[in-house]
Amino acid sequence: MINMLVRCHERGIIYRDIKPENFLFTREGGYDLKVSDFGLAMTYIVGEDVNLTKRAGTPVYMAPELVLRRYDERADLWSAGVLMYQLLSNKLPLWGGKVPFTVSLDDIFFDILIRDIDFGALGSEEAADLCKGLLCRDPEHRIDAVQASQHPWLKV
Repeated sequence: MINMLVRCHERGIIYRDIKPENFLFTREGGYDLKVSDFGLAMTYIVGEDVNLTKRAGTPVYMAPELVLRRYDERADLWSAGVLMYQLLSNKLPLWGGKVPFTVSLDDIFFDILIRDIDFGALGSEEAADLCKGLLCRDPEHRIDAVQASQHPWLKV
C-alpha cells in the first residue's frame, strides 16, 4: 500500500480513498496486493504547492487537513495510517475502535481533529513508530510515502 502511494505521489496522483475495500489480493503465482477504484483520485504537478479544498473519501479515513479542506498528497498517508492501525489491532484508532452506526459526521470529524490515539494496541514499538508518523495530525510533520516505505518496521 505504501509503495503504491510512493508511485502515485511520484507521478502526481493523490489517491484520496485509502480503505480496506479498495485493496484486493490476487493469487497469480503468489499473493499480490492490487489497488482499485481511482474514482476519487486527482492529479497535481509534482513540486508545486497543492491546496485542495473539496472533501473526498470515506470519513473515518480522512486526514485532519482534509476535514478542514486544506490538503495535499500527504492526506493519503494519514489514511494509510488509519488502515495500518486497523489491520494491526483489528479496530479503528478512534471512536473506541469502531464507529457507532448512529454517529454524526460532525462527531467523526471532531474525533479526527481532537481525540488522542492509543498506539499501545499495535503490538510493537516499531509498528507504533511508523503508525505515529503516519497519524501525525500536522501534515508538515507527517512522514511522506518515501519515508514510510523506508521505515525499519517495513524492512523486517
